[in-house]
Amino acid sequence: MLSSPAEPWVLTAPESYLLRHADRGADAVEAFGLALKELVAREALCLEMVAIVRRLGLGARRAWLLARGPELAAVTEPSLAAVLAVYERRARAAGVLLDDLRRVAGRESRRYLRRDVAGSLQRRGLLTGDGARTAAGRRANEQLDAWLELGLLRLPLWASDQLDPSRALAYVQGAGSAILLIQDGYPALDAAFAGGHADVVGDLTVA
Repeated sequence: MLSSPAEPWVLTAPESYLLRHADRGADAVEAFGLALKELVAREALCLEMVAIVRRLGLGARRAWLLARGPELAAVTEPSLAAVLAVYERRARAAGVLLDDLRRVAGRESRRYLRRDVAGSLQRRGLLTGDGARTAAGRRANEQLDAWLELGLLRLPLWASDQLDPSRALAYVQGAGSAILLIQDGYPALDAAFAGGHADVVGDLTVA
């Protein structure tokens, strides 16, 4: 019988993603997108649909906007703060259009993955300088796999139990940002930051 791991999961979504894919390749743009998902989930950013007036008065088009959220100042993790810094460099009063940020991510994500995500895992002693998992990293990855396996097998059932939501809530609290690796709660972000962009972190191929 599956049970929850003893320790809650504390890594951010992009850190979790890179740790899990350290031995088979990770995608820099996807990691950047996971950071945005976590920022939206934590209400540091808000994803809103807006109407953009076309030039020459030719109607309007609808687009997704990332606006500042009420919890923006609470973000301290380097792997999330770095994405907020990219956001703030592009932001106007209302925020940043998702399409614009997606284009910036194509240029910024490789350096972000190396410096801010891999760097954070290295400082935690979970990755070596060439991107391989340390012994502590292997243990952490086993814990992450356990949280993900439990969520994939049990979370849909628990979430559908309207009479007793306690098991779903306990899982979400324990799994932390790992849940973002298995849930598609932000289809606009999923579409914008799909995988398929090659990169290298040290000797670690990130594809």
